[in-house]
This record gives sequence, C-alpha cells and structure tokens, in this order.
Amino acid sequence: KEAFLFEDCIATSSWTLPTHASIFTGLPPAIHGTNGIGKWRIPTAFDTLAEVLHDENYTTVAFTDGGFVAGAKGFSQGFDLYSDGVSFQRPRPVGTAKMVVEQTINWLDTHQEAPFFLFMHTFEIHELYQPPSPFLGKFGPPEPAVISLTKRPNIKAESPSKENVHLTIARYDEGIAYTDYELKKLFDYLKENGLTENTLIVLFSDHGDEFYDHGGFSHSNSLYSEVLHVPLIIRLPGTTPLSGRVSRAVSQLDLFATVMEVLKIDYTPPSTSYSLLPLINQGIHEEEFKRTYATSQLLTRISVNQLPVNQSGLIGRMLLSIQDDRYKYILTTNADNSDFRLQEAWDNYGLARDTSFERQLSEADPSKQGITQELYFLTTDMMEQNNRADESPEIIEHMRQLLRESLDDAKKTASINATEKAEEAPLTDDERKTLEALGYL
Repeated sequence: KEAFLFEDCIATSSWTLPTHASIFTGLPPAIHGTNGIGKWRIPTAFDTLAEVLHDENYTTVAFTDGGFVAGAKGFSQGFDLYSDGVSFQRPRPVGTAKMVVEQTINWLDTHQEAPFFLFMHTFEIHELYQPPSPFLGKFGPPEPAVISLTKRPNIKAESPSKENVHLTIARYDEGIAYTDYELKKLFDYLKENGLTENTLIVLFSDHGDEFYDHGGFSHSNSLYSEVLHVPLIIRLPGTTPLSGRVSRAVSQLDLFATVMEVLKIDYTPPSTSYSLLPLINQGIHEEEFKRTYATSQLLTRISVNQLPVNQSGLIGRMLLSIQDDRYKYILTTNADNSDFRLQEAWDNYGLARDTSFERQLSEADPSKQGITQELYFLTTDMMEQNNRADESPEIIEHMRQLLRESLDDAKKTASINATEKAEEAPLTDDERKTLEALGYL
C-alpha cells in the first residue's frame, strides 16, 4: 500500500549466488563470473553497493543465513559488519527468518542515528520446505513436515504424484506465510521508530522455484518464468510515499542504479543497470527508462548417473535466455555436448568476465547436435508451454541478435582484463554442510 510493486522483475539466473552478485554489482553473470556452483566469488575488482555506500560514509551491515551469500563468496566486501548466520545441518533448521529479523532489530536499536546500509537475507522460503509451528499445516495436512522431490529435470525417475506436488506447494505457501509474519515485525519496528521517513526499503527475491511446471523441481535447473519471475517491491522514504504498480519488465540489475539515484550518490553505475525512478515517478518520465530486454544465464553440471549409459564423465550445460515485452527466447546446450567440446569450454568459462562461451552459443548453428532453441509468445503464453521456435525463424533471428548485443554490452562494462582468472573460494566443511542442507549438493 505504501510502495511500488514491480509486476515483471526478471532474475539474472535461477540460483542464489549469481543473482545476488548481479544485485550487488549491477553486472550480469557473464561479467562477474559467479555461475559455477561452489567455485566462484565476486571479484574484488568490481564495486559492490556496500563498497560504494561505505565510501559515502554509510555504516554498512548485513545479517544473513550464509550459504551462497556468505562473506567468503565476496559479499562481505565493503561491510563494516557481515554476519553469516548459522551452519546448517540436514534437514535445515526451521525458523531462520526469525533469527535474522531479531538480529536486525537488535542492531537497529543502537544504530539509528548515523546513515546506514543494511542487507538482511534469509533462505526462507527454500527447499527443503519446513515451516515452523503454527504455520505448519495451515494450507495442507501437517504430515510429512518436510518433503523432498526429485530435483533435476531429464532424469529417468518416476514422476511424483499430484498429491505430493500439492503438499509440497502447501509447505511452500506456509513458508511464505511464516516469512511474511516475521517481516511484519521488522516493518512495524521501522515505522514505530520513525525510520521509514528517511529510509529506502527494497524487498526482493533472488529466484523462484518450480514444481514440475516444466518437468523439474526447485531451481538452478532452467530459465523458465517460474524461476526467473521474482518479487520486487520498493518503498521510497517518507511518511506518505508514492505507491503503485509497474507492469513494464525490469531486471534485478536495475537495483544498483536505482539505489544510486534515490540516494543521490555521485557514482556512475554499470551500463547494464538502469534506474527505476522514471517508472516510479507515476510514469511521468517513463520514456527515460531505456531497458528493452532482460537476459538470464545459467551454467550447470550434469553428473554421469543422470546421463544415458553410453556417455561418461561430468558434462556441463549452458542456458541463455532473453525476453522483451512480447517474446522469450531460450538457448540451451544438451547433455551431449561433443560438438561444442563443452568440457574444454567449461574451463574457459572460468575466466571471469569472458563472454566468449556465451557468444559461441548465441552464434552457433542450432541444427548442429548439442543445441536446442525455445521461443514463447509471452502475450498469449505466459506460462511458456508452447514452444514456437520451429515456426518463427525471423523472430528467432531477431532474439538471437538481441542476445549478441547484450553480450557485447556486458563485456564493455568489464572494468578489468577479461583474461584475469576468477578468484576461487574452495568449499569449507561447514559450507559444504550448508549447501547440502539447502539441497544444492
């Protein structure tokens, strides 16, 4: 009621590390290079929101659940205080949203006078879905309290029953209700202490989840709308701020430039990030918002037990997507990537900010083995169920050209040498346990 709801915000990937890195830097995954699970971190050469605001004399603090937003992944850059939360076991402890809200309020109790930038993060709502009481059972039978379905698509496994899928969605919705309940405590605190009068509040998610919408479960498997279409709510400072709904497509990349403009920070954001203020100002200056498409990227590994018998080894799979107000185009390498020597390309992708691999895919001949294309008409097929790639070659070429332009633009934003090797951050035992609890390993 007191904020702007962006109805069509697109994530830059479908899992936590690259999307948060994009939000913190305004750069796509092809540039900041955090798409390899468990391997990469935000390079120190890129300025993050916290670093810019720290230089502007803001106190910078974060309270998180750790995992893929742990400080060791580069997210602590520029923070005076960065709390990583707890080390998870499996199943993951319930009620972690309550913990980070309490930490945040306790810190605010003694730090309200000076300007601050505060990042609060929780893994609620996240697989494995296990809401605490009294929310457990709110939307479905309370047992089983924790449900795990087959996560990866294209696996020869028995499909779950409709009953199990519906029960899993019930656990997910109960997690939403629980998290809303905890967030209300924070928003009530901000109002009661007069902080909403001079505080910019941004509420967002890093990615969505799928419940067999396209044959898969959870996230980090695909680039369909169920994992890329994410919440974004922005409340401007003030006692009676402007409010409304924005239907135009925006990207997570745009948060960086928006924060800079709202706070009047003298810093030029990356060219991949566009301020959302023209859309927020009741559409008066909407023509000044220059984004015409949003891109997303995903790099996954498929282990040998998920491949046909005649294949062996660890194979990579790359997905690129681009969408405008009419079309969504997805370019994917299949599991059999012998034609693209993808194993070799995987190592090349380790050169952070080098978009040559993505460029190779965007220019590849789709008739060759190892490449599939999908095209969806968003105006009539929002759920992306009817692939029109075979019947629309002109539209396909138009979207591929946009994809090439986006990769060129992304590379221009790189502020360091494209051949500099990404900084590796090997997993500690605690990190591995955390990622296992979150269903990634």
